Amino acid sequence: MNKLKINLFKISIAILGFICLALPFCFSSTEQAFAEDTFSINLNGAGTSTNPYKIGTATDMKNFSTYVNNGNSTYGVYFELTNNIDLASESNWRPIGSESTSYFSGNFDGNGYTISNMTITIISQYVGLFGYIGNSATITNFQMENVDIYGLVSSTFYVGSVLGHCQSGTVEISKVCVKSGQIDVSSSNSSNL
Repeated sequence: MNKLKINLFKISIAILGFICLALPFCFSSTEQAFAEDTFSINLNGAGTSTNPYKIGTATDMKNFSTYVNNGNSTYGVYFELTNNIDLASESNWRPIGSESTSYFSGNFDGNGYTISNMTITIISQYVGLFGYIGNSATITNFQMENVDIYGLVSSTFYVGSVLGHCQSGTVEISKVCVKSGQIDVSSSNSSNL
C-alpha cells in the first residue's frame, strides 16, 4: 500500500511539473492575445496625461465608444478632443460605457470643443454621451448642441444628455454645458419614470 502511495505521489509530482513547465507557454500566448485585444484602439496618441488619445472626428468618437463598450479598461487612460465633433453621421449614437462591466473610468478632456447632433434611440439601460462611468472618471471642458434622446422603455433606465449612470465612488464632471436638445422618454410602466 505504501508503495502505491509513493508511486501515485511521484506521478502527481511529474504531472504537476509538466503543467508548471507548460503554463508559461499557455499564459504568454494568452496574455499576448489579451494584450492585443485589450489595448488596441485606433486613435493617435498614447493615452497618457502628456500624450492623450486624440479624438478629432465622428469616426474617432465611435472608435472610442467601441473601445470602452468592448470592456477595455480605461482607468488612468487619457482622451482629448482636438476638434468639434458632429455626430450627425451616427444615426443612433451608442453611449460610451454601456453597463457595469464595460464602463468609462478614465479622463476625458473636451478642450472647449463642441459635440453636436447626437441622436439616441434608447435601446439600453444607460443612456447619454457617456452611458455608464466608473469610479475615478473625469469628464471636463466641452459643450453639447442639438441633443435628441427618445424612446419607450419598460424597465428601469438612466438617461441624461452627458451621462446616464455613475458607479459609486469619486468622479469629476466639470465645465460641461448642454446648449440645446431634448429628451423625450416614456415608459409602459409608470413606476419607472
